[in-house]
Amino acid sequence: MPPAATSGLPLERDRLWAIVPMAERQPELAETITRAASYLSRRLPRGRVLFLDGGSCSENVAAARAGGAIVLAQDAIFDAMDWERLLPILNLRRRPVGRSGQGFNVFAAHVALHALGVRDDDIVFQCDADVQNYEELAPMERLLAAWSLEKSARHVKLAQPGRNNEMTMVAVAMQQLFSCLELPWIPPAVKQLGHDVFMALAPDKWLTCGLYLVTGAIVRSRPFASGYLDATVQAVWAAGAPECGWRNVRYVECPVRCRDSINTATKETLILSMVALYLQSMVMHGVAPHAWTTDHILRLNRNMMPKLGDIPEIGDAAGPVAIHRIDPDRLIPSVSALGEEGILDVARVAEIVAGARG
Repeated sequence: MPPAATSGLPLERDRLWAIVPMAERQPELAETITRAASYLSRRLPRGRVLFLDGGSCSENVAAARAGGAIVLAQDAIFDAMDWERLLPILNLRRRPVGRSGQGFNVFAAHVALHALGVRDDDIVFQCDADVQNYEELAPMERLLAAWSLEKSARHVKLAQPGRNNEMTMVAVAMQQLFSCLELPWIPPAVKQLGHDVFMALAPDKWLTCGLYLVTGAIVRSRPFASGYLDATVQAVWAAGAPECGWRNVRYVECPVRCRDSINTATKETLILSMVALYLQSMVMHGVAPHAWTTDHILRLNRNMMPKLGDIPEIGDAAGPVAIHRIDPDRLIPSVSALGEEGILDVARVAEIVAGARG
């Protein structure tokens, strides 16, 4: 077990949490995962570093524990949910098990934080398990330093220049058209939402960023997506939620390259294309995400999300355009909404987490 946090971070340590989605199956990543857990455990109070196991191999689960992290099984957290009621909302036939999507893993982490009593003004650091150079990258130090200088910030991202996000930037820019075009078939609600999304996301070059800080209030309030769309759903949700202070997003330029698993060109294209399709479809839906009810999410999962599964890719310049058929994301209601509707048994989650913490 590594020593308790000793680094001189610029904010009160008792306000800090860290969540790390983990679904790595390669045993050779064990040393990397131990170093990641150790980096966090030395900076946060004991019991505040949560790794969410979403189908990792046993070696990597043991590695996270060796680094001082509390490892929670996603499937155990999901045992505390009423899936008979939740599956129709998600438009799924079966409960997700194991490696079911990054967003499901993040959702489980937020459920655990809620059960642990995360406070509105607490600060939650989210990062990846497979980053090889945390000590050099120093993401917590960089992000918390920016947070301490920007008292109004509610979301701080670690910017990693060099990632090709032009496709999402074009999709964001397209939203401005909905507020500018005078066409009878564009309802006022769509025009307004297009404007709000454009204004909120235009400065955001890294919609898919995986290293960031958010407040405890956001942990409970925002909806989720089941897969790689989750970071975008989080960003768009707050376009019309000024009470969360989301327009005060801050970026920290990081000169150090993050050494983690690199997506293939095809995977990167699929992720960015999903983001673009989601933005277009969500705005045409005409209801701002911060105003979504559980019924809104049910209808979106039936009528919109399943149609985002065919993604074109220009691969080899000499060959044809490839059409990839993927399993589309599903939208998930907020943790607080599920608790209020009795779909989530918060007390049971608290017992599960207490057992894992020892």
